[in-house]
Amino acid sequence: MARTAIVVFTARSFDEILHDRGSRDWRLDPDRARQCEFLVCTQNRHNPNFGAPNAPHRAAFLIARKGAVVPSPDVPDRWLIGFTEYVACNIANIWGKSGHRR
Repeated sequence: MARTAIVVFTARSFDEILHDRGSRDWRLDPDRARQCEFLVCTQNRHNPNFGAPNAPHRAAFLIARKGAVVPSPDVPDRWLIGFTEYVACNIANIWGKSGHRR
């Protein structure tokens, strides 16, 4: 089985994601998301209305073994991508047009 990951571009901080035990409020295909093994959170510092970003823009700051994909507790028709294990990281330019590795 190929190792697959969901890569998200989020304005939420590492601490906010840990508190929620997942990255939330995504519009996605839950069946497809459930097939992935990992969640990679990359930082969006240009949308602070949705969180308190504190990692470098476009950098991966959290890599996790994906857990349950469940309806968001806050936004109808959106999903929370849970995780069971995680590691903090700082890997530059994961998200973006130049140098992205999605």
